[in-house]
Amino acid sequence: MGYDGLKLTRLVFFLLLFPLLASASAQFEFGSMERPGSLGRTLMVEDFTSAPGKTWLSVALMYLDVGGVRGLYDGGDPLYLHFGEGAVSLADLRLTNSTFGLVGSRVGPADGDLGLSLSSFSPPYPRLVYGDFGELVGVYDRNDTVYAKVGSPISEVSVGDVRLTWRDDLPPATAVNTSDPDRGAQVVLLHPGPDFAIWSPLARGQVRFYNKNGNVLEDDLSLPIYDAEDAVYFDVSFPSVPPRLFGYVRVAPCTGVIGDFVWWDLNENGIQDDGEPGIPGVEVILFDDGGRQRGISTTDGRGYYYFGGLCSGHYHVWVNISTLPELGEGAQWWPTEPKVGGDDSIDSDGVLVEEVDPLGRRIIPGSYYGQSSQAQA
Repeated sequence: MGYDGLKLTRLVFFLLLFPLLASASAQFEFGSMERPGSLGRTLMVEDFTSAPGKTWLSVALMYLDVGGVRGLYDGGDPLYLHFGEGAVSLADLRLTNSTFGLVGSRVGPADGDLGLSLSSFSPPYPRLVYGDFGELVGVYDRNDTVYAKVGSPISEVSVGDVRLTWRDDLPPATAVNTSDPDRGAQVVLLHPGPDFAIWSPLARGQVRFYNKNGNVLEDDLSLPIYDAEDAVYFDVSFPSVPPRLFGYVRVAPCTGVIGDFVWWDLNENGIQDDGEPGIPGVEVILFDDGGRQRGISTTDGRGYYYFGGLCSGHYHVWVNISTLPELGEGAQWWPTEPKVGGDDSIDSDGVLVEEVDPLGRRIIPGSYYGQSSQAQA
């Protein structure tokens, strides 16, 4: 099973852009598409989160500036799908043919391009787009052509853009020329880049990989490791899976308080009269409205207790009867009459309830409601 947000299983079709070139099956050729019934239909694909010491492995389209026009991308510059940071690295994928290797091949330890400096495109390029040539107008389907869009105009196929899938008899990994029939065709965004491994609200999918050899990091999450044996996909499965996002806002410290007095009602009138003593050493427990314990307090030598730093809400204060002092001669404590008179600041709020709290203690509950940022007794 996959980790939430790390390993995602697809049981629908993928656009297979960059697999191993050496695979014997035609379904794994560069630019082919996984169709219902093909092997890739039931593969588990992984997010690129497996760089040792990092939380995310970036995936970018970059080029080697070795062509005739230095400082700008041109038809003589090899195009790469580059994983991570820095120069050409092991297992980077070649997206065009060059003297360093064929399209779909991976950079190996003895290859001449390993370690060479890569160049980035100027924003808003590169992008992954598709020409809406299929039967389903307005929706990406298997008959649409995918392009690496590397130059203006942004809304149509232009000279220098690279086909990543077939367009009629024009194969993948070929650059668009002036006379090509798809030049000038309108395009639709698949992914805005620059990191094609990251989900975006504008994206129709993202780059993921099939961990063929099962290599994982030796960490708590066993994150999958991308390496030269793994097949790379541009995942356009339905439904599109959004990221697992965790947003935070700043919340001011909570300043509400609940507290006051546990006392001996000597004249049994339900009112805190002058001279009536507090009861020290009584355990008082605070619960929120969901039944979660939020604190324990003990009355001081004068009978007072206090809970501070509370957010506005509905709370319950429970008195642990077993901590009331012994009276002797068989006498016992009993809650005085609650809610007597019209002054809530000097009446009693407790009633006896035959219930047991999570700690197994009989208790007397009272309810308090906090307004605004305060929780008041």
